[in-house]
Amino acid sequence: MIRRQFLAVLASLALPVAGWAQAPLKVVATTGMIADTVRQIGGDQVEVKSLMGPGVDPHAYRQTRSDIVAMTRADLVLWHGLYLEAQMEDFFHDLGRKRPVVAVAEGVDKSKLRAHDDYADKYDPHLWMSPVLWRDVVIEVQQALTEARPEAAGLFAANTRAFLDRIDRLHAYGQQVLAQVPRGQAAAGHSP
Repeated sequence: MIRRQFLAVLASLALPVAGWAQAPLKVVATTGMIADTVRQIGGDQVEVKSLMGPGVDPHAYRQTRSDIVAMTRADLVLWHGLYLEAQMEDFFHDLGRKRPVVAVAEGVDKSKLRAHDDYADKYDPHLWMSPVLWRDVVIEVQQALTEARPEAAGLFAANTRAFLDRIDRLHAYGQQVLAQVPRGQAAAGHSP
């Protein structure tokens, strides 16, 4: 009897506290790189679905019905932009009229990007291969998450600082390793 009363009191105390907790922000990201960035910044404040898993070519990807349903039910949809998901651009623009949809690489300063020789206003979209360029994407993701859940802005900012610190250390390590390659040997085994 005492145990039941104790559990009842405990449950009555837990209900108001549980009501204060907010459900995780539902985020759909087109690529695994964006999804991983969302997880790094959002922590337990986000629930992330990545549309394209390992080995999927984003240039040729076609969304499924379940992907469309996930995006239409998401609190936030993040896509890369820079023509990486060219076949889906119209869909994202239409969806953006109904819910938050952000092309996270579009905000990167174009002067930092490698332009395409044959297509005007098109750039190499593979920013995740450069820690320096990915830093800008990380900041765009933080801004999108903060707009979607402003009450978690402090957590997002702290997680972003920690993530950018890891990216900076990775970049420094890469520069250090590349500096050890003797001049003229970087392309050894490859013909010009």
